[in-house]
Amino acid sequence: MLTSQSDGIDAALAFAPAERSHAPQRPRVRSLALVAADVAGLALTVLLCAKFLPISAPGAAAGIPLAAAVWIVAFERAGLYRQSISVTARDEVYAVAAAICLGLMPLLVLSTVPRFAGMAGPIVIEAAVALALVGAGRVAVFATGFRLPPPQAEDVAAVSSPATAIVRRTLDLVLVLPALVFAAPLLAAASLAVLADSGRPVIFRQRRVGLNGREFDIYKFRTMPVDAEDGTGPVWADPGDTRSTRIGRLLRRTSVDELPQLFNVLRGDMSFVGPRPERPEFVARFRAELPGYDERHAVPPGITGWAHVNMRRNVDITAIGERLDYDLFYLRNWSSFFDATILVKTLAEFLFHDAA
Repeated sequence: MLTSQSDGIDAALAFAPAERSHAPQRPRVRSLALVAADVAGLALTVLLCAKFLPISAPGAAAGIPLAAAVWIVAFERAGLYRQSISVTARDEVYAVAAAICLGLMPLLVLSTVPRFAGMAGPIVIEAAVALALVGAGRVAVFATGFRLPPPQAEDVAAVSSPATAIVRRTLDLVLVLPALVFAAPLLAAASLAVLADSGRPVIFRQRRVGLNGREFDIYKFRTMPVDAEDGTGPVWADPGDTRSTRIGRLLRRTSVDELPQLFNVLRGDMSFVGPRPERPEFVARFRAELPGYDERHAVPPGITGWAHVNMRRNVDITAIGERLDYDLFYLRNWSSFFDATILVKTLAEFLFHDAA
């Protein structure tokens, strides 16, 4: 047996056992405090931007209640004043950033219309100010020690419905094309580095298990010698793996080796967010030993995921049960906001922390 994983998961503790082991403290008080912090942060944002950006005074006066109303209704509809996935104060900032990113998308699209062409700059500045002020307010509330309960687990069937699949695929296509454009210089530099360090092939293909158990080829920059598994067969890569090439260690540590998976997203094999895909040889073992393991295949696998941002990228094989807990929690509580939060947290880890 690989792990002592029991049947099912405790949704209240699945994503942060240590920090969430205590009962939520006065959730109604924290809900009201969050509303107050959000309103104050948004109002101050509009007032400051009215003073320093080309926004008229009447526009600012109308903007404060409008921004507050839209924000609060959206958060309330998503249940985010009644439940929380935040474990640390930093998670509150990620949540605010995710909400702002989702709100920015239609506005930035609108700014491409010639009549509204001048909107993009002020919109981005106002979003940055809102992130700082609303984020600071939420961090202050978090510091009081009050806690909201975690989301209540739903059935995995909800995330695998046709309507949800359309939403997820649409978001993937909206994000992957600009992501490929921005990542192009890094893709080119990594390709040249791998080629100079250990020759061809630059891109490594490996079979993985995806949606509904179907196999596909995942793309990665090659970080190990071509013959790394010739004498061993499939081997689980753990944190102490010594098979990486010199450039490979750098690519894995920074997760740049995962960038070619943007083409998997473009093809529809993968999504930006979802459970990480495993090799067929390991999936066969995990299916036999971990109840509920196949539920991970209810959605396309992701470049990043809830397990990915809460655990190190390479974990010992005995930790696969904990990874499954995170994956099932994500699937049973999926929302576009949850995906946006994971993407923001992934970007922060990519920019400021080692990922391997």
